[in-house]
Amino acid sequence: QIGMTSNGIVLHRHLPQLVDAGLTHLNLSLDTLKPDKFEEMTRRPRAGLDRVLAVIDQALALTRDPMSPLRPSSSAAAAAEEAAAGVAEEEGGLSNASGAGRERERERYLRKLKLNVVVMKGVNEEEVLDFVALTRERALNVRFIEWMPFDGNIWSVEKMEPYQATRRRIEARFGPLEEAGDQLSGGDPNAVAKDFRVPGFKGEVSFITSMTEHFCGSCNRLRLMADGNFKVCLFGREETNLLAAMRAGASDGEVAGHIHRAVQRKRAKHAGMFELSKMPNRAMVKIGG
Repeated sequence: QIGMTSNGIVLHRHLPQLVDAGLTHLNLSLDTLKPDKFEEMTRRPRAGLDRVLAVIDQALALTRDPMSPLRPSSSAAAAAEEAAAGVAEEEGGLSNASGAGRERERERYLRKLKLNVVVMKGVNEEEVLDFVALTRERALNVRFIEWMPFDGNIWSVEKMEPYQATRRRIEARFGPLEEAGDQLSGGDPNAVAKDFRVPGFKGEVSFITSMTEHFCGSCNRLRLMADGNFKVCLFGREETNLLAAMRAGASDGEVAGHIHRAVQRKRAKHAGMFELSKMPNRAMVKIGG
């Protein structure tokens, strides 16, 4: 598996080539479906939301079984057409953003598309049901994430919505959720999300419960950051500088040794949310994924 996380703003320019190069899993970060709130939260023009929605359609078209597009507004359609034009120029007319007009059969496909939604009280919790509705006709995994404390995000427990509250809101509207099968989830024993599905819907609804129900015992996630530092826990301060070792002439075996020792030092579980809120850590944008 090869995965990446993106805000989706300019991803349409490169997504087909990335899939051809072996990309199998894509996470898109999107916390709102409202243009004005998108501009407020991301500090980007509201037209950026149209681009992200168009990339979701483009990504679904690059799966083996593309589902219904998001039927964007006229401005979103323009973004989709721009994405299609870029693909056509760079790929010789592979497809448009909704998957129509393919000129050749793809040899590689995306296996899974995930939409990461951080739920915050008083900000976007009223949009949870709109995000769930996206999974009705699309093989899309919408993942609701408990708001986590990182440098610069001014975390507070008052704004952190526990996943149980989010789940209750969903089930009050759509009925009891059922556990997701292997078709989309893959049955991963090291999954960091609790995967469910609204009965009859094609996609999944998942919850990442780092604050209220940690999953440290089964988490096998390791992060290599853009500056060459290596983290074994998202919330840990400890980092190993692999880039410095490589520049100093370390062999592959020696680099592997650094990784092994870092993993061996990993703690059994991270601190609680109140302790984490007081501990220094990188901003999430400087960690990635």
